[in-house]
Amino acid sequence: MFGGGLFQEVVGLVDQWIPEKEYGHENKFQDVLGDFLRNKLRYQYQKRIPVNVRKNVHGIQVDVLVNKNIPIEMKRNLNKAQWRALDSEVGDYLNIYNSLIVVICGVEKEEVIDDLTNKYQGDQWGFTPQNLVVRVKRRKNYGKKPKKRTTPRRRIGFHVEDIL
Repeated sequence: MFGGGLFQEVVGLVDQWIPEKEYGHENKFQDVLGDFLRNKLRYQYQKRIPVNVRKNVHGIQVDVLVNKNIPIEMKRNLNKAQWRALDSEVGDYLNIYNSLIVVICGVEKEEVIDDLTNKYQGDQWGFTPQNLVVRVKRRKNYGKKPKKRTTPRRRIGFHVEDIL
């Protein structure tokens, strides 16, 4: 599953997704990403792939769940309380699903991005980057188009979006 397939496809689509604007609540980011994934996956696979938003599974609420086995945890304007919650959620998700995509919206400070990179890129969790993928969506890039690439993007691990 981790070398390709639907998981990698979802990671690629999350890379493409850029919020149109700042939303007042994390739920709106979840709804918009869920709709984006639902539409793109339906187009690419010519069939409906289930994409659920805010689904309670195994006692935890999954922000976005693709095909019943690819969880996406989203955070907006990460603060200290959310850092602590994210640490706990990462462990829970990886124990249940053995994979997780984390999408953090609204990060602007380079030191926060550096902290995220150091925290989730290493092997402290006992998992490889193939099953813990972190994507950062900067507020200043909301509404912009993704940069066209001539070389393939690294699909696993930590990534901060590239914008023109």
